[in-house]
Amino acid sequence: MSRATSEGSAERGVGGAPAGGRDGLSVSAAAAAAPEHPALISGTSALTWREVAERVARLLAEPAIDRAAKRSGSGGAVAVALVGRRDVATALWILALLERRLPFVLLHPRWTDLELQAAVAAAGCGWSIDGEEIATLRSAAGRGTGAVADGDPSRGPALDDCACVLFTSGTTGAPRAAVLSRSALLAAAAASERNLGWRPEDRWLLNLPLAHVGGLSVLTRCLAARRTVVVDEGSGFEAADLLRGIERHRVTLASLVPTMLQRTLAAGGTDSDETGARRPPSCLRAVLLGGARAAPQLVDRARRAGWPVLLTYGMTETCAQLATQSFRDLAPGLLRSDTVGRPLAGLEVRLRPVDGEGGGDGVVGPGEVGAVEVRGASLFSGYLGVPVDQTFAPGGWFDTGDFARFDSSGELALVDRRSDLVVTGGENVYPSEVEAALLAVDGVLEACVAGLDDPEWGQRVGCAVVLESGIPVDRVRASLAGRLAGFKTPRVWVVVDALPRIGLGKVDRRGVARLLAQSTDG
Repeated sequence: MSRATSEGSAERGVGGAPAGGRDGLSVSAAAAAAPEHPALISGTSALTWREVAERVARLLAEPAIDRAAKRSGSGGAVAVALVGRRDVATALWILALLERRLPFVLLHPRWTDLELQAAVAAAGCGWSIDGEEIATLRSAAGRGTGAVADGDPSRGPALDDCACVLFTSGTTGAPRAAVLSRSALLAAAAASERNLGWRPEDRWLLNLPLAHVGGLSVLTRCLAARRTVVVDEGSGFEAADLLRGIERHRVTLASLVPTMLQRTLAAGGTDSDETGARRPPSCLRAVLLGGARAAPQLVDRARRAGWPVLLTYGMTETCAQLATQSFRDLAPGLLRSDTVGRPLAGLEVRLRPVDGEGGGDGVVGPGEVGAVEVRGASLFSGYLGVPVDQTFAPGGWFDTGDFARFDSSGELALVDRRSDLVVTGGENVYPSEVEAALLAVDGVLEACVAGLDDPEWGQRVGCAVVLESGIPVDRVRASLAGRLAGFKTPRVWVVVDALPRIGLGKVDRRGVARLLAQSTDG
């Protein structure tokens, strides 16, 4: 699959956009290549790529689009902000802006007005689009007062190849505006294709927000491949709706987060295995599971029930996937539940020493924990308003902030976020290791480990657990003897009905830390 190319041709596409004959992110190219192939399906409606091109042409006829195009890139500004709802209207606007080569900022639909205004101002947007007001482009508040408003190009990456800007959704610190280029999105789509391949009947379910890189990448992959997106319109998640939608529209590919899979397995019904886990619809050939750490027990249970789960690891900055388990290994017993596969094509990953030691080349050996750094074709361009040399190390390496290890076969096993590391009495404690030990104890349903400040030890290890009814916490604590070193064993415990979560079902570790701190007050 080719990368985005320059606008050298005088031929024009829909809405006056450059014809994208060799540009995989062009609706006009998709309509020319596969005019009657279904493009967007939702409920009882369906649009072919020809019909999508016609809709896109009407959207691009809006006079404000030309005004936005003239402003875009001026002083480092991204002219258009788009509320990234999960619906066909928003998908059409994204396709239209990609066709026009007009960079845009995707805003999370659940943000407050203050958060939306701050993001619009930071990007210097002059217009905003909301899928619920699809006929109207309205002037956006807060223009010209954001982080890139002074127009100093040294404060951020160039926008000449920018496709869109997504705000990171990390669990610590303020969101940052990541610039994703057209070439990076195409490289990511090509890398996904090399792993999963494409079949004529493929349909990819879109049930993640389009403001999230996992949702956006479903749309861009299918655009590049001229395949079908099945849009699960709405804002929430219901396992029964997911299953009905997959079966009704014969979905073959899906991207889920662990919480979604867990709830789907628990949906019950007549088509369940001997443990009560719901079996998958027969049309599914692969499910990418990412967005948050998946407990090995969940993955194993899903696979025993027949779900074709491929663990994946990525982030906004890598245009979704960084490493994914191989589709070729999707057979009973071949895939592990504690690794996320190898880096995808076009990406290099190295693990730097955590403590400044390591081999002569500055990287750790197999089996050793290191800090994950990545470079390659699908890497983002940088953050708006942040000097590029503050984002990337020499050689183009980006520090992900994660800890991992390579096993002897070259597969990547995630350990933790660097910010989650607990240092107690000079010893490093990885929360994921403690959580795995807790989840191996009968009766522990969920667990999250966090550090609490301590004047003597620096930090203490604490944990929040969800237990089956009648399971005493003392029994769980005693079960850890012999499983964990003493310094890794939690000193502070809280039992909760459910772990706090944010975003796409990610456990809110900061929220857990607050619960633990409150439990020690007084």
